[in-house]
Amino acid sequence: MPQRKILFFTSSLNRTGAEVVLFNLICRLDANNFKIGIVITSQMGELVNELPAHINVYKLQTEYNLIEKVRHNLGEDLIYKQLKQIQEIQSYGIWYVNSLSPSYLLKYATRFNVKTVSHLHEISSNYSYLSSTDFKYILDSNLIIACSQIVHKEISNVFDGSLEIVKSAIDTDYIDSFDLNQKKDDDNNKVNIICAGSISDRKGTDIFIQVADLLKAEKFKFIWLGNYSNNGYSHWINRTLEKISLSNIEFISPQNQLEYYTQLNNSEYYFSTSREESLGLSMMEAIYLGKPVIALNSGGPSLFIDDTNGILIDSYNVHEIARQLTDYITLRKSNNTKGLVKNHIKDYNLNEEFTKWENLLCQLLP
Repeated sequence: MPQRKILFFTSSLNRTGAEVVLFNLICRLDANNFKIGIVITSQMGELVNELPAHINVYKLQTEYNLIEKVRHNLGEDLIYKQLKQIQEIQSYGIWYVNSLSPSYLLKYATRFNVKTVSHLHEISSNYSYLSSTDFKYILDSNLIIACSQIVHKEISNVFDGSLEIVKSAIDTDYIDSFDLNQKKDDDNNKVNIICAGSISDRKGTDIFIQVADLLKAEKFKFIWLGNYSNNGYSHWINRTLEKISLSNIEFISPQNQLEYYTQLNNSEYYFSTSREESLGLSMMEAIYLGKPVIALNSGGPSLFIDDTNGILIDSYNVHEIARQLTDYITLRKSNNTKGLVKNHIKDYNLNEEFTKWENLLCQLLP
């Protein structure tokens, strides 16, 4: 049987939910049956170096020198030229666009006679970041994959083609492969409260800081795992931290998966301040590691968080959030239930979701 050739497009392959999902899926594809390439459309993320050797990695150049800018202004399509070179290396039959960010590349698909897949990890409010033209190209996809029931429901209102749910799921075997022995903080009375994700308005980084500020008198340490982006919001967050100089908050950019999972495992609680979530992969990881989740009721968390593994907060008022967070931690401490979390993520099994996903690819490219 000839190899099925699939070219994946993703922003950076950083440790964000959508890109971890893609990483976990493509690493499981059998190299004997699939010829895989991946195009990084932004900066090269920390997961790139962890890809199996048989996966071809291409970096799309989107910043140009003076000569290239002149050529571009004279009508030369430099992106098309790069994609053409990639297709000449391997005649990929499927273009698979992961998340909304690289969807602008779908307009080139018809020039290469490839089938297209759009994997949506975002809820509908994020469509405002796309042009109407790029969104129309998503709706022209041969297959749309939704990461959750919420995303599926929203896109099904406007898409009449092949639409499937492949639920974002964590790779528990991969997590179990790490030695994650807990390290106690020097101050044994301190409670480590962690959040993971890109520093962004959508993830509510500003809310996280405001709650930490309100609770600076408590024995809490707030830890954010994530990278700064080259945008105004990240710069504003960085300057805010410099100005208020809180001693109970720390921002960490994990250099690898071991550091990420070690930090997660060494915390007592996961605190999600997302204003919107299509699902919430890092929250699932926290629950798997036995950490209760305190989350704003932003969509996705309601699918798997209940009173056995955390709490949903139905407010975006920072004073109310701080109060409920403190009350929840106090209640668990008084009930002596610290560390006791019932694992309710069995419905998000990576092995099952991968099998479904692989079958979809095989049906699309027999």
